[in-house]
Amino acid sequence: MPGGQGERSGVRTIAKRLRRPASTVRAWLRRVPDCHAEWFYRRAVERAAKYDRELLVRPAPHKTVLGHALNLLAGAAVRLRERFGVRIAPWALIGVFAQGRLLAPPLIN
Repeated sequence: MPGGQGERSGVRTIAKRLRRPASTVRAWLRRVPDCHAEWFYRRAVERAAKYDRELLVRPAPHKTVLGHALNLLAGAAVRLRERFGVRIAPWALIGVFAQGRLLAPPLIN
């Protein structure tokens, strides 16, 4: 299995919050195509720059583009909540930032 203990524990945390088996969450994440991960990463950089450019300085290391994107979006969600007193859950904000396309490929215009 790719990744270390930290990655597996992240999958378990996500699975618990979504009330889904960890194996289902792992399967979802494995199926994200590279082109979608790149699109998602671009969205993450845009949001991080909008809410706190410091998030782009020395971000936490991740093994995948998707991991980097999720990390940046989580940071942007936290900053949005702190700065503007937004009371929406971070995962819900990440979904908004991803235009509802968190795991689905982006629509082609």
